[in-house]
Amino acid sequence: MAEGEDPPPKAFKFSCTPALDALWFCYSPVFQLREYYREGTFNTCTDKFWDVMNCFRLKTKKLAEAQVIIESENRKREQPLFWELRSKEEATEAWNKDFPDMKESDGL
Repeated sequence: MAEGEDPPPKAFKFSCTPALDALWFCYSPVFQLREYYREGTFNTCTDKFWDVMNCFRLKTKKLAEAQVIIESENRKREQPLFWELRSKEEATEAWNKDFPDMKESDGL
């Protein structure tokens, strides 16, 4: 590379190893027993299985096409917060509404 030239852009690479690791862990006795304890049922791991299958499908596509698909999937997976952020005044008002018997002086 000559002086003053920009380095070539890095090739987009992705690996199926994290998806395979997640699937392997999902089938582990530790995870399954924890799921049974918490949920009362075993986890079928179908979501992890399909993550692996989709990763293998992406490996057969051209890199540019795979990058577009991965970016669109990442945007779909972004989830909003499940709670509502409030200002101090809104939080105080909600607290006083939910807990009318507690006064500010009762706090720690």
